[in-house]
Amino acid sequence: MKRLNYFQIFGLRPSFILDQTSLHNRYKSLQKIFHPDITQIKDYQTTHDSSAEINYAYQTLSNKLSRALYMCELHGFQIQQGQQVQNEELLDRFFEWNARIMDNDLKVQDEIYEFYETTFNRIILLHLQINDRLPYTDISNQEKWTQIKTETETLCYLENLMTQIKDKA
Repeated sequence: MKRLNYFQIFGLRPSFILDQTSLHNRYKSLQKIFHPDITQIKDYQTTHDSSAEINYAYQTLSNKLSRALYMCELHGFQIQQGQQVQNEELLDRFFEWNARIMDNDLKVQDEIYEFYETTFNRIILLHLQINDRLPYTDISNQEKWTQIKTETETLCYLENLMTQIKDKA
């Protein structure tokens, strides 16, 4: 079975920045039609499968990192979370940050907060960079898609760091 384009499921233009309220409202409307416990459609398997696909599409599009990964996938770039970043300098910084978190090197609450804020700001910057590139990047522009792929990989690492910082704080 061919997987549907998640943006098409919700009738949305593919974009990294989405109106979350609109996405949520469309999700609720579709679930009223396809959820097996609510629908008037008699074919349980079809409604169950459709409802599951709608749920998965909603979960993917409602999270910025998942949405960025999905948009790269739509354009032929498979990125696995934890996949190695090609930029060695950036990778060295990730290892350093990760080591500081794992070794409890961030002992003072102010230092943890500062590190969290810095990482958060990097994530926001990446969101903006990805959003600026995606709508205007032709699928044939390999150089731009390589940049988007690198930015999305970086976003994966930073999101992971944020989770670790939250767990340590």
